[in-house]
Amino acid sequence: MIDKSSNQQHSLLEDALALLTATPLVALGITFYSQAELLTGSTAGLAFLIKYLTEWGFGPVFFMLNLPFYLLAYLQMGWKFTLRTFCAVGLVSLLTEITPL
Repeated sequence: MIDKSSNQQHSLLEDALALLTATPLVALGITFYSQAELLTGSTAGLAFLIKYLTEWGFGPVFFMLNLPFYLLAYLQMGWKFTLRTFCAVGLVSLLTEITPL
């Protein structure tokens, strides 16, 4: 049985590997959605709507829509979580703009 009572933190290496592994996959999925002109929910869905209605790219819109949530993340989860989230959203935004499809 798994002990859920321990609050085990990931190491910096684990966080970096997860960030470098997951963000390209998420960006690729977003690119597939964009090419198929599909929608999803959340800030990504709103970024898709704005992208489809304007000539703006998904990456910058997605990054800007997430800005207000960094304050909430900092207040509720702390600066380490906020920094990791900022890096993940920034990388996804960048990678969706440079993914060639």
